[in-house]
Amino acid sequence: MKIVITGGSGFIGRALCRRLSQHGHQLVVLSRRPRKVAHRLPSGTRLIGSLTDIANDDPIDGLINLAGENLFAGRWTVPRKERLMASRLDTTHALVDLARRLDRTPAVMISGSAVGFYGDAGDAELTEHSSARRKDFGYRLCDAWEQAARDVTRSGVRLCLIRTGIVLGRDGGMLARLWPAYRLGVGARLGDGSQWLSWIHLDDLVAILVRALETPGVDGVFNATAPNPVTQRFFHRRMAEITHRPALLSVPAPLLRLGLGEMATLLLGGQRVYPRRLE
Repeated sequence: MKIVITGGSGFIGRALCRRLSQHGHQLVVLSRRPRKVAHRLPSGTRLIGSLTDIANDDPIDGLINLAGENLFAGRWTVPRKERLMASRLDTTHALVDLARRLDRTPAVMISGSAVGFYGDAGDAELTEHSSARRKDFGYRLCDAWEQAARDVTRSGVRLCLIRTGIVLGRDGGMLARLWPAYRLGVGARLGDGSQWLSWIHLDDLVAILVRALETPGVDGVFNATAPNPVTQRFFHRRMAEITHRPALLSVPAPLLRLGLGEMATLLLGGQRVYPRRLE
């Protein structure tokens, strides 16, 4: 298959591109910095700076949409939230437009989302059939992202929406940021630690994305999480055990709210998500 990928040079995208290349697929990766990211991707990858670089007669079989600015990269001011939204919606709309204009309609689109779709849900057990428990910014962001992707089905494209939990892997993502702090003994519990953390290993997420791409008839919403969510308290203690450091530190919730503003909801809230459809 010939696959167009947005966000292909990121933490998840790089691992996915390696796996797709091993499966014999041809890759077309959209990047704002094609020359700078070329060395991160498999040989033979075609890098483009705009989806308009793809001709109408280019035989594209699938679309994978992983693009979006990092939610943790800055305080959630009004302009910042607008950029977070636009970074997801603009690219998604552009992919839907690409599917419409191609002479041969792609068979499938895999579009990213997140368990933030469910909002800060407390202890509620959440499946793909659950509605949002709190319509906070995380919900609004994911809902708008998913709704933008749904437009592609009007062109007859099979659509999979992947609601991803916290992705863990040794070479990037949250674990790469936390590991040095825990090794230094300054890893901390956040708030009272009772908030749920739904996680998934990078290898499992890549396997889910590849299966969704390659398997006809697979469509709809999937929770991409491990079937055993943990509390932040448990995660903190486990990280301390693995690094052989004490688990004594904590950051009070008021201090996080003071320092991070609305963005603190990402750290103090959570979702207890189960991947029932994948199971």
